Amino acid sequence: MKNIYISAFIVTICLLGLVYGCVSEYRPSTTTTSSDTLPYDEAMVTPGGWRYRGDFPQYKQNIAQQSAVIGEQPDQAQITYRSDIETKAGETRTNLFYITLLNVSTETPTPYLANIQTTLGVKNIPNGLAFVQEGEGYQGAGWQTSEVLVHIRIAAGIKPGDYTFQVAVNIDGKEYGRVPCAIKIVN
Repeated sequence: MKNIYISAFIVTICLLGLVYGCVSEYRPSTTTTSSDTLPYDEAMVTPGGWRYRGDFPQYKQNIAQQSAVIGEQPDQAQITYRSDIETKAGETRTNLFYITLLNVSTETPTPYLANIQTTLGVKNIPNGLAFVQEGEGYQGAGWQTSEVLVHIRIAAGIKPGDYTFQVAVNIDGKEYGRVPCAIKIVN
């Protein structure tokens, strides 16, 4: 019996090491900072999905995000993302969009546990900014959620100031609505 407990303990330690070892980083090739000082908003892949580097306690940078509900009843979605980003010219910023369908039941045409396909588009993006959807991930076994990794590339020659645009959220081929995004370029 003692051997069973020891074996269970060893398996648990191995699993924890495996999970800890699964944390990796996504580094876009256009990031202008050196590898030893990666930005706080760099996306990291964890067993639970993408997270900002700054969200981990050792980095002590809280990433401010906001939530919005878009769509018409009964087709609504909650979007959590960074609506306001401050940066310098020539940098690339990461924006993670967490999307969850609301009011989903097991009787809907799309099964409750199915993944949703999300694409983001931009409306009225100012010159000097590029909005690039890099990939999409899912939390758990679906649960009608999606995580979309976006990089916003800022041209080196863009002038300091406030720039705004809208992000159109398309879920399974249908536009649910738009959310505002603001980029503040500082010296």
